[in-house]
Amino acid sequence: MYVVNKCPICDSAEYLTIPAMIPDFIQKYVLKSKQHICEFCICNHCQLRFFKNRYNDKELERLYSNYRGEAYFQARRRYEPWYTKKLNDSNLSSEVIERRKHLLEEYLRTHTDLSQLNIVVDFGGDRGQFIPKSVGTQKYLLDVSQVSPVEGVTSIAELSDIGSSVDLIICAHVLEHIPDMYQMLCDLVGSDGFTDRTLLYIEVPAEQWEISNFLKTTFYEKNLKTLTSWSVTRIVWDFFSIVARAMFNKVMFFNVIKIHEHINFYNEKSLIELAAKCNLDVIHLGHDHSKNISTQDGNIRLLAKKKNTMQTTSDNESSAGKTKAE
Repeated sequence: MYVVNKCPICDSAEYLTIPAMIPDFIQKYVLKSKQHICEFCICNHCQLRFFKNRYNDKELERLYSNYRGEAYFQARRRYEPWYTKKLNDSNLSSEVIERRKHLLEEYLRTHTDLSQLNIVVDFGGDRGQFIPKSVGTQKYLLDVSQVSPVEGVTSIAELSDIGSSVDLIICAHVLEHIPDMYQMLCDLVGSDGFTDRTLLYIEVPAEQWEISNFLKTTFYEKNLKTLTSWSVTRIVWDFFSIVARAMFNKVMFFNVIKIHEHINFYNEKSLIELAAKCNLDVIHLGHDHSKNISTQDGNIRLLAKKKNTMQTTSDNESSAGKTKAE
């Protein structure tokens, strides 16, 4: 793991820090170390919540190679007894897939002209199974896992492999996992095939639990280090913290925040900030409050396109002229 000292989106060094736990599954399966303390932060500027401790490339490969496969399940089950096979497969159940496709289709139908969305790319979309049937005549999958795509979807290594302008890129439930999401998004926007008419759809879970002030005290920090020294304590504490978040959407005074697969937690402000920094104009921002396995507060949906370079230049020159005149 490496540590960042600024907000990954806005570069602000002003943020609230809360001590957090590294659970046994992450220690053993991903980090290959006995480190059990990390830091959770809330940016004072853009309001992004994030872990200062970020996964490096090797750790990401361990975590997401054969993601939710048998080795992953057995390792996680060993340290999280409540993590059942049903829970492991829940995100890929036909019911969940159809629901996600339906919600995405309805959103795009409302905010775009579906007849204009011919070339569609699912970025980081597992096997491309979340692309709605009515969206796109040419469907592609761009995913580092390089798994075989579902029928009707073609796997590509990079956007330029398509050889023409892309109409829609879907980036759903990806940015919460990425250590350097700013650079990743900038690289995507700057790719051949991402033109001024390309639409980018971003979807992230709205994970903004209420956090007890007790977790911000020195007393809590000292006792966290003591209580997380034992594996049994970490596992039990983890379980009760998960239950509290699931039932009340809160991190209570007797709970702990842990790092896991999600290392970034967005609200509307932080997602807009990220889009703007990556040279994107937001067309629409929405928040559905449907409950799901990740959050009690639904998902944030953003539709954007690349900023008009000529307009941006014109605006900058206009501003410079006004400043000079003053």
